Amino acid sequence: MSATVANAAPASTFRVFFPRLALAVEDGERVAELKLTQTCGEFWGLAGIPKDWGVEIVSPSSGTASLHASAGHGASSIFDLQKWNGVVQISGTHARCKDLNAVITTETVERRKEYYFSGRELQLRK
Repeated sequence: MSATVANAAPASTFRVFFPRLALAVEDGERVAELKLTQTCGEFWGLAGIPKDWGVEIVSPSSGTASLHASAGHGASSIFDLQKWNGVVQISGTHARCKDLNAVITTETVERRKEYYFSGRELQLRK
């Protein structure tokens, strides 16, 4: 007896790694949200999502796939973006694809700030 798996992992899948983000830790700056968009592939999998974070993935619509992750509340915001390194897996793309972009939102008690990363600043690894 044999079965075919329709959703088998594609041959070209990569994990997303972020550059180091220098947060104003002395001011209590924490990562509260992360948004990724790509036009050259799909989000294929997630592993190791930080505790009390929610994730929404929208499959390609008009050629664009998006992922939005956010902390459940202020206490679950994280002090280090590196906790997301290797968590997001994408497919249908290759290491030279630069259509992947990220917006990282941080918060302190007094302000919200957005950091933008282009595909050239993000790393894709097998």
